[in-house]
Amino acid sequence: MEMIKRNFENDLQQILQNYLRKEEISELNGKLKVFGENGRDFNNKVSEIYKRQLDLDLYDFSERIQIDRTITYSQKSLSPEDFSSLLINLGKLCISHGRLNLAHEVLTKARRFSIAATLKAESLLALSDVYSRRAKWEESISVLRNARIIYRNANDRTGIARCDNLMGTIYGDQGDFNRAKRCFQSSLSRLMKNENPELVATLENNLGIVEMMLGEKENAVDHFKRALELFDEIRELRRVAEIKYNIGLLYYEMQQFKSAIISFDESIELCLNAHFIPTLCLSYLAKANVLVTLSEFSNAREFADKALEVSHHLDDKLTIADIYRIKGTIERNLKNYNSAENYLLTSHRINVNLKNELNIAESSFELAKLYAEIGKQELKEIYLRGSINYYKQINSTERVKLVEEFFGVEKVY
Repeated sequence: MEMIKRNFENDLQQILQNYLRKEEISELNGKLKVFGENGRDFNNKVSEIYKRQLDLDLYDFSERIQIDRTITYSQKSLSPEDFSSLLINLGKLCISHGRLNLAHEVLTKARRFSIAATLKAESLLALSDVYSRRAKWEESISVLRNARIIYRNANDRTGIARCDNLMGTIYGDQGDFNRAKRCFQSSLSRLMKNENPELVATLENNLGIVEMMLGEKENAVDHFKRALELFDEIRELRRVAEIKYNIGLLYYEMQQFKSAIISFDESIELCLNAHFIPTLCLSYLAKANVLVTLSEFSNAREFADKALEVSHHLDDKLTIADIYRIKGTIERNLKNYNSAENYLLTSHRINVNLKNELNIAESSFELAKLYAEIGKQELKEIYLRGSINYYKQINSTERVKLVEEFFGVEKVY
């Protein structure tokens, strides 16, 4: 975690350069340095036994100290408008590093301090992003609608486009890919050619994802190519890592497993170099999924366990549920049926609580496989029916066909 910690500090310094003078940054850094030195001096004085007892990673605490002291110092030095802007960017920094609790606190403060309408909308949009990443759909949509109203009243096309993009992401996370697609298309239609290339690339990427999930693989390829070109042009390496991950998923859907692993490996390397933890977690998980398909269960377990460690660090419940599904699949293949059932039921329960229809369908499919394998026919039928019904709800005919073919079902549900 030390490299990630240093990267957080570097990103923080870049933000501060836009708001504070060099001497002010130097003074603030001096205050932050005092905190760090005090911690190291203390460790040098205690006994070996106490050192072992105190051997705790203070990564989260260190970040909180940096953010808290930056806010306290900056509030005295900046105008109300600049202070609100800084808070919003600090919140986005926390989001990008997966520190959602801290991001929520900072952005809630930004929402309260923002007087200018544009800053209020910006804080609401970022806060909605935090809620969506924690699968708090109702809160996310409510805050997002308020942001959209402000952007609409200001006739801010880019702001409205960003709101539509996030709304599409929410629908996609819930498994409603047709509504997600309409949101992304609406967002893209609001932008002029060459206007905001980063947002255009993001929308192309998101359209690629939904087209892939809807079985339109050629369309997905076109969207991913356009997104990759744009992100390469503006040197957004973190987003390039995300595209590599998505292309890996596409290869997996096309059963080109070696190509999928190559793409996931490229994403992992980029994420490690850029310290982009959210996509790193997803790439670990995706690689575990491919390794399961290739029957490399020991390696799959290692990547799944690492993904679980990172996802708990991020408090990413959607990904945690997906990891439990993969771990259940691994244990089923290894004939560890009790462990498999526990993992899969946990995954199913979390997905039901989060109302994620796609993941409910996938965990139900895996449970149906498990119960078929151990001869529990009644439970198999319940989860088989549930899986097909959920796939039908999200109009995923390709996945309905896959389930029917796997179990030899002749469209009886």
